[in-house]
Amino acid sequence: MSMEIYDAKEKTKINFQKIQNEKNFYLGEFRENVISALKKQDIDENIQYRFLNLMKNKNAKLLKISRELNMKDIKKYIEYAEKINLNYRLVDGLSYEGDIGMVIVSKEPLENEDEDIIFEGEQELYVKAGLSPYYWEAEGKKICKKHYKLLEKKYPEKKEKFDLMGILDKMLGYKCPICTKENSNKGDI
Repeated sequence: MSMEIYDAKEKTKINFQKIQNEKNFYLGEFRENVISALKKQDIDENIQYRFLNLMKNKNAKLLKISRELNMKDIKKYIEYAEKINLNYRLVDGLSYEGDIGMVIVSKEPLENEDEDIIFEGEQELYVKAGLSPYYWEAEGKKICKKHYKLLEKKYPEKKEKFDLMGILDKMLGYKCPICTKENSNKGDI
């Protein structure tokens, strides 16, 4: 009988530790209260506009932001939260672990156990489509025919984010930003 009590006690202890670890991963929030989470490495001067849209979710009550992040990188998110009247809080904790930089917290628990709530940055989406991560940085710019054709083939829904370089662009010395990045990083490999 005492072994069963010991096992139940041990299971409770392990379960509590799992829950605590989960909270520490999501900046002090339970997973079921998180609408979406953004990794630290995806928070830079390139705003994740799809994440801003998630902040408008009718259940969103709070944007939690890690104090470890650079203020210039999070300023736009804070300004947007203020614009849509979403509370935000800068948090730090020695027990926070992992690479989560921001979480959108829900008013009430969600049934998101089977969902991937960690936001995929634009750069990751290009890589998943089989393209260079430098497409993300080149959005809104002109790109060479080679990279434009790859985009049309592998990720056509992003085609409107780019323009195709013309002969005049080449004559004026304009270089494809994706080619430039790829060539400058070949030495890093």
